[in-house]
Amino acid sequence: MKFYIYKLWFTEEPTTVYIGITKNLQKRLTNHLCDTSKTRKTNWLRDRFSRGYNFSYSVLHTANTLEEAKLTEQQMIVYYKSQGWILKNSTDGGDGQLGKEWSKESREKISRANKSRVVSAETREKISKRVSGENHPMYGVKGKDNPNFGRISTATTRNKISKALTGVPKSESAKEAMSRGQLKNTYELISPTGEIFTTNNLKAFAELHGLNRGLLNAVTLGKRPHTRGWKGRRL
Repeated sequence: MKFYIYKLWFTEEPTTVYIGITKNLQKRLTNHLCDTSKTRKTNWLRDRFSRGYNFSYSVLHTANTLEEAKLTEQQMIVYYKSQGWILKNSTDGGDGQLGKEWSKESREKISRANKSRVVSAETREKISKRVSGENHPMYGVKGKDNPNFGRISTATTRNKISKALTGVPKSESAKEAMSRGQLKNTYELISPTGEIFTTNNLKAFAELHGLNRGLLNAVTLGKRPHTRGWKGRRL
């Protein structure tokens, strides 16, 4: 398992930063943007967002263990402080709750509190604008620079996603757009035994041959040499 030690800042104040640890960079960055709690860090983030400052981040180090990640976080905080930078961390690092096992009672208490929380339409709209399009921290982050590059979702995860989307109504325009998107490209795919196939429905082809659609798509874009021996390209 990988742990990312990252730095947050605004381009208008490059020497004012926050150092953190996460296992899922994309999810953690989104949480920072949507956090409504009142701490040294969140107050700083909200204030700068309200002024229209440009949010940025970078990965400082990738650790293989939580112990290494905590130690590196502490070292980074000490280093930046020694350089005269302003740190928005509330502690000297290494004492976060990453990986903490919550009791069933605690999880239920947190769940009830979140379910009873009412977020106004205005607040939801503000949050949506803050993390949409170019404002999203992962906007334009592709290939090996993306933490999810090459990641294969387990069957359990794919089933959860499928169930979550089942029954969600789609407008006719959305259905038409999805249909056009599935059929607009033609793919030439070569099996491990050298057989050549042509299709305009990559999703159905991947399912039929037991392949991961995302990885197969990466092959057709030239981002991967092959997946399970399959090669291909877009015509």
